[in-house]
Amino acid sequence: MAERSDVIAFGTINRWLAGDKVTTKTGMLVGAVTLAEFTVEKIVEIKKGTNLIPGDVIYLPTMGGMSSSELAARTPRNLQALVYLGDEMTAEDLTVDEAYVVERGDPAAAGAPRRMPQSSQGFVVVDQDNPNLLIWPALGNVAEGALEDVLPGGRLDGLTEDQRYSVCITK
Repeated sequence: MAERSDVIAFGTINRWLAGDKVTTKTGMLVGAVTLAEFTVEKIVEIKKGTNLIPGDVIYLPTMGGMSSSELAARTPRNLQALVYLGDEMTAEDLTVDEAYVVERGDPAAAGAPRRMPQSSQGFVVVDQDNPNLLIWPALGNVAEGALEDVLPGGRLDGLTEDQRYSVCITK
């Protein structure tokens, strides 16, 4: 995963925002995105030509969307995180075919830089209630450890699916 990533960074998920929602012209849901607002605090690895620096705020498209009020009520804020990121998404990456209807998400993220986590394993947060637990939001997995354990060569880096389940615990 590290080899495919442009950036590996520590930071904070400040908040979660409703991203764009896409439907067919008849109203059938095609997809919706939730955006994690991520402030870069420390760059671990960066490929030449990538211009991300500490202090930058980017948005990570993560999971199925819900309304902004639901997001505010149901998701924790100010989570410490480690992310393995790909290229910055271009306007072309964010373009939706004219055959679909786009309901724009939270205006706070409009036009802001977006980067996709390299994979579901490439986005990890620290549990607010127990700082010794890591959570992979896109996988629904939880494991004991510190964010450093997920760095390249760390004890939770590069695990197979079976190995991930064997180290995971339930709350």
